Amino acid sequence: MIEKTNLILKQIQERLILHRRYLHQNAETGFNTIKTSKYIYNTLCSVGVECRFLGENAVVGDIKGEKNGKTVLLRADIDALPITEQTGLPYACKHGNMHACGHDMHTAMLLGAAEILQSMGNELYGNIRMLFQPAEEILSGAKAAIENGVLNGVDYAMTLHVMTASDIPTGSVLLSYDSPSAPSADFFEMKIFGKGCHGSSPSIGIDPISCACRIVTDLQHIKAYELGIHDKAVLTFGQISGGNSANAIPDEVTLRGTLRCFDESARTFYKQRFEEISECIAKAFRCKCKINYTSCCPCLVNDAGLLEKTSKFMTELLGEDNVIKIKDTKSKIQGSEDFAYISQAMPSVSVAIAAGSIKDGFTLPLHNPKVTFDERALEVGCKVFAYNAIKLLTTEE
Repeated sequence: MIEKTNLILKQIQERLILHRRYLHQNAETGFNTIKTSKYIYNTLCSVGVECRFLGENAVVGDIKGEKNGKTVLLRADIDALPITEQTGLPYACKHGNMHACGHDMHTAMLLGAAEILQSMGNELYGNIRMLFQPAEEILSGAKAAIENGVLNGVDYAMTLHVMTASDIPTGSVLLSYDSPSAPSADFFEMKIFGKGCHGSSPSIGIDPISCACRIVTDLQHIKAYELGIHDKAVLTFGQISGGNSANAIPDEVTLRGTLRCFDESARTFYKQRFEEISECIAKAFRCKCKINYTSCCPCLVNDAGLLEKTSKFMTELLGEDNVIKIKDTKSKIQGSEDFAYISQAMPSVSVAIAAGSIKDGFTLPLHNPKVTFDERALEVGCKVFAYNAIKLLTTEE
């Protein structure tokens, strides 16, 4: 099976790079992935995969084996970020978006895997479903796909994510044994309402800026004094805006940020105290406070049994030296991932693939406007998707 997979890969090497570069150059964000989705749909159709659009610009491809068995979902995220690219690459996106998180790599990998799996359809003990999902960056696409029925009839799910700017050689696979493998995320917007007035007479107004400063400071009390030493949570304020004059107190201030937790019970507790403290401080400052969660996702959980099988299959495929088992939080990817919604619904596994080491000149992190990826990882991702799915179906009792 490995020999056959490698043979097909040799035939599609150039096509993988073309897929990736086209997607990179035409990066689209959120659910607005019309051009990207059409390209994916046409590519799947061209290799004989039964495919359809799902919901708002998701694409689903189904490969049905000739032998009865389970169904495995393979998922790739397809959206980019609203970042102006500064890589200087000949295929750089020039309209203000950028695949700075490697979703173009993921999509190309799954398109390649589709060719491999389609050619092996008569050998499959079961079915493969491929989900090309938009709106991961805004933590909304996976939930929407689930609501539109993408998991109907599915037994297992798998995704992967590239990483760069590490000491790990390109093509290595990382598996997280410290569950959850990615934290929950709650993006919030907090509005603090006061009463605007002249800067010379603060006593006749209500100052939302002073209130906002106190809220930002005092919310750190939760992490320092109300969570235990093993509770893993980070509260970050990324934006504060309010007022447009040095000589006037504004009517309101807006705070935006994120809360990330590696434990759902800590997440529930933190959000409760976050709201209680903010509202009480606002009241003490004679202000009003309104909190809105703009997007969120739960913790991503690797199923223990599926993780062990994946580890075994990846060792067969890539060799023991190229499979790295992560067993501590410090080494895990700290960013959240909306595949978590799928992992909460069924046995799932998320795999990380090294796609650029510092030694080879890949020194910038994800979401940087100058970040680049090692395209040698494309073939590895194809094999990981395809081989893991085939072996999982073949070995299923």
